[in-house]
Amino acid sequence: MAYTTINNPSAYHQVDLYTGNGSSGNAQTFDGNSNLLPGLLFMTKRAGGGNYGSFMATSHPDATVTKCWERGSGQMQAEQRITSFNSDGYTPQGTSYYQNENNSTYVTHAFASGGTTASANTDGDIDSSIVVDTTMGLSLVTWTGNDTDAQTIGHGLGARPNAIWVYPIAPGGDGNTQRIWWWEANTDGYAINNGLNESQNAEANNLNGTISGDVSGEGTTSIFTVSDQNSADINTNNGSGTYLACVWTNVQGFSKHGSYVGNGNADGAFVYCGFRPATVVIRNMDRAQQQQTYDTGRAPFNPANETINWVDHAGAELSDGNTIVDILSNGFKIRTTGVASNASGETIGFSAWAEQPFVTSTGIPATAR
Repeated sequence: MAYTTINNPSAYHQVDLYTGNGSSGNAQTFDGNSNLLPGLLFMTKRAGGGNYGSFMATSHPDATVTKCWERGSGQMQAEQRITSFNSDGYTPQGTSYYQNENNSTYVTHAFASGGTTASANTDGDIDSSIVVDTTMGLSLVTWTGNDTDAQTIGHGLGARPNAIWVYPIAPGGDGNTQRIWWWEANTDGYAINNGLNESQNAEANNLNGTISGDVSGEGTTSIFTVSDQNSADINTNNGSGTYLACVWTNVQGFSKHGSYVGNGNADGAFVYCGFRPATVVIRNMDRAQQQQTYDTGRAPFNPANETINWVDHAGAELSDGNTIVDILSNGFKIRTTGVASNASGETIGFSAWAEQPFVTSTGIPATAR
């Protein structure tokens, strides 16, 4: 059996660095080996004047390019942070200091998707609308809540989810702006609340609605589950709310969503992925710490020590003694005692996507950096 079905990961994921020009026409073209029509973008300001922010934009027709997840408001906004998804890139909005301020620097983590046409899915208790790519293991799922506990929703991946990240499109109820992220690393019944000014909290099981793809039965090859907690469901299933979820599953040689245990030592854990990562996202489940995102675009050589936060980025890119990772031919290794990524005995969740598979389907091995 072939080790991977994706010999060229740049067809599905690329990291793009650019400098704002403060005006329209700043179209960005990816530089990977393949063209990539993006369906999902995580866009973050690295340095410069003005305000800082991190945004998520998707081509799902129910949460279109004209709507980006905005840190300042905590929900999908109609303001155009980007103006288009292009055949091999994207165009940032003309004058936004968040995405195109003159001389400020930015990083975008781009993913392909199953296109721009959604399909109806009736596998769950709640009907959903999905844009799915089973090859790269990503389904963009939207649904309207029904105010009922323990409801299943179809995702179309054909494999159990290993991570599910929710964004309210229209919050409903009390105007909830929280973002519930479930990771494979979470304790059963727990998740991370990425609400505005709450994103550093540890995992919890007393949220106002949660989501899960846990192997206990809340997730299967066809569905995931949204549930009430605290007798409320506003985070994931309010009757007047609509929601978008990025539903991920592991793909051999391309993506890995899992966990490791910190050792509190500068000779930290080695995490096997089965590929040389292009991007690594790390989150401590057991304590209040920010998410960390590393990539080979900003750090072409080891160590990778420049981190940003996809969910609550309010300042410049961070680089210090607590943000040190080596990106290797078959995974990554922690090189810091910092508690966000290496607290002794604590569970650290991660998601990683490939720059090159460890071994291609034709037997070509990845090289070290």
